[in-house]
Amino acid sequence: SYDMYDYEVSENHFLGKTVDVLKKEDIPTIHHKNFRGDWRRLRSWIVGFDNSILYDFKIEIRSPILKGEPGLKKLLKVVRILEQNKYKFDNSCGLHVHIDMENFSFKEIKNLIRFFVIYGDEISEYLPQHRENNSYCFPIENVYGTKNKFLLALDNCKDKYEIPRLLPSRHTKINVADLERNVDSKNIEFRQHHMTFKEEEIKNWIRFIAFIARESRIGRFIDRAQLTLKNKPSLNDIITGNV
Repeated sequence: SYDMYDYEVSENHFLGKTVDVLKKEDIPTIHHKNFRGDWRRLRSWIVGFDNSILYDFKIEIRSPILKGEPGLKKLLKVVRILEQNKYKFDNSCGLHVHIDMENFSFKEIKNLIRFFVIYGDEISEYLPQHRENNSYCFPIENVYGTKNKFLLALDNCKDKYEIPRLLPSRHTKINVADLERNVDSKNIEFRQHHMTFKEEEIKNWIRFIAFIARESRIGRFIDRAQLTLKNKPSLNDIITGNV
């Protein structure tokens, strides 16, 4: 219809405007149609569409691979630019974080997934209610019925390439689809956090995920022998270092 065409023209205009806004602040940015799929070589931010967003204009912004505290500063700079330019969002928007799994062993990957499944309810207590049972970041137990059933299936995987078969949807709180054998940039996506312009919330969430990822390699409190649904330290003790 004419109305839909008019809307698409407006949305494309807004996408191009967003690219210009970021470029004006020296943020290398490209239209999503110009992205060739090589994340390892990507140095620009990508502006594109996301039909899961319910807000007026369905704009999604994806970063290149960011590393450590310098990477976090780059992210926060973009967040400030968006806020200063009066960008808006609603409850359908999320802050999705991808962690590179290329150098993680099979056991370390299982440790990481196990942690976020076991502590999923406790983590949810720190986040807004609308992120719980959200159709784009729903709990893994919605697929398996119980956490124990999923953890048993995870333990029965013979290698990391079997893990994506456990979760046919990308829209769980933890998205493991990019662990597939044919994916070049193997990562796990954490989809649970809401969108926000509050820098402390963003920093705390990303640092928390990075901390748990590091601990999954050490196995100090995540190893299967220590961390089960019945035998686990409190999330507060983990966060405060009292483990």
